[in-house]
Amino acid sequence: MTLTLGKDMKPIAGMWPKQSANGNVYFAGGNKREKLFLFHNDDAKDGEPEWTLYSQAKTGSKPKKKANPAAAALQLVRATAKPDDELNDSVADLWAPVEGGEK
Repeated sequence: MTLTLGKDMKPIAGMWPKQSANGNVYFAGGNKREKLFLFHNDDAKDGEPEWTLYSQAKTGSKPKKKANPAAAALQLVRATAKPDDELNDSVADLWAPVEGGEK
């Protein structure tokens, strides 16, 4: 059987054949964040998968933090603020009537 890979396909992990202590063949591999194990299901009935893929998080692996633009902006403001900067903006204008608005 020949498998033709599509242009949108990419590898996610490498797998290597292994043999358990009792002689069963399985595949083990993984990527940066998780270990993968592929075990043959000897008891598979019609319609059930012949192989089952299991994953296990690697110890010490942490999920990637997503970039937070608001936090980066706040960090920049804090880094560039001078100690004598003061806020002088009143919040009173938040409750002031709007010209041309509802009466």
